Amino acid sequence: MTSKFLDSILLTKEKAESLKKIRIIKTNLVHVHGFPKSLAKSSILKSPEYFGQYGTIVRSMINYKVNPDNNRRNYSAYFTYSNEREAALAILCVDSLMIKGKIIRAFFGTTKYCSYFLNNSKCPNSQKCFFLHQLATDKEAFDDY
Repeated sequence: MTSKFLDSILLTKEKAESLKKIRIIKTNLVHVHGFPKSLAKSSILKSPEYFGQYGTIVRSMINYKVNPDNNRRNYSAYFTYSNEREAALAILCVDSLMIKGKIIRAFFGTTKYCSYFLNNSKCPNSQKCFFLHQLATDKEAFDDY
């Protein structure tokens, strides 16, 4: 946890540049991949039959990448739970689970710092922004490169 004092410090260009390379583990964020296309809708995955049964999902996002070898889409989702306990429960219950013939992988998600934060500016989308607007602890952060 960072203090209000640390959050109010203006970042130098050098510090902001080094923070661009950092990823931060969010223990209330679950990243899931491997589910079939038929489930790739937020309303389905957030339902009590799937990820909604583990807690309150406050935000979700579904995306896909195209596999260059076979031109198929690989779907993934991010679920922000209302607390860390709900996220951990979801991961414990669904990681390595087979759903409709596909093995689901689930783990804590990561994020990066918001570019507005790195530029010492107020984010115009801070309520819905998926990126971090305050300094993380060393325990939460790791270098992605």
